[in-house]
Amino acid sequence: MKKPSRIVISVLSTIAVLAIIVLIFIFSGLYNIAATEPHNPLIGWAFSTIQERSIKTLAPDDAAVQASEELFEGYQKFSAMCVLCHGSPTRTRWEPARYMLPQPPNLKEEAAEWSLAELVWIVEHGLKMTGMPAFGPSHSPDEIIQIATFVDTLPGFSVSEYKEFTRHPPTEAPMEEEEEIKDFEKE
Repeated sequence: MKKPSRIVISVLSTIAVLAIIVLIFIFSGLYNIAATEPHNPLIGWAFSTIQERSIKTLAPDDAAVQASEELFEGYQKFSAMCVLCHGSPTRTRWEPARYMLPQPPNLKEEAAEWSLAELVWIVEHGLKMTGMPAFGPSHSPDEIIQIATFVDTLPGFSVSEYKEFTRHPPTEAPMEEEEEIKDFEKE
């Protein structure tokens, strides 16, 4: 039987020592996770890079995603579920969202960085450690695409165009109070 070489033993020993140091740091509680303090630049870079590469790797192929023609429905869902944290061309973020770390991005600017397929993936699956929820478990694939399509169009809206677009009447009639009660009782 061959003896392991000194190099192999040295490499394995170094890996073991580094793993022990990392575990000691993790369990020490020394890293400040308070949302009032920004991440250490190295940790911030690591989280940002992991997030970006994960989305680009896991999102479906661009050709597999068809934009929704129901843009106003996407706006209604965006307005109900996203504006508080992300703001819109006509509204600032909800005050508590201003103190989240990382900050929820201004989608009028940030959406241009992602393809429609990537936006669909983000809306459907959410993003760990950001406060971005996954809407896939509670929304249909069509609703996810409506939201993502609307977000994808945000960079093209001027404030006046956005105001004009949002003046459209809702496409769904409001539920009658009796229907709401019946739906609530089913749950």
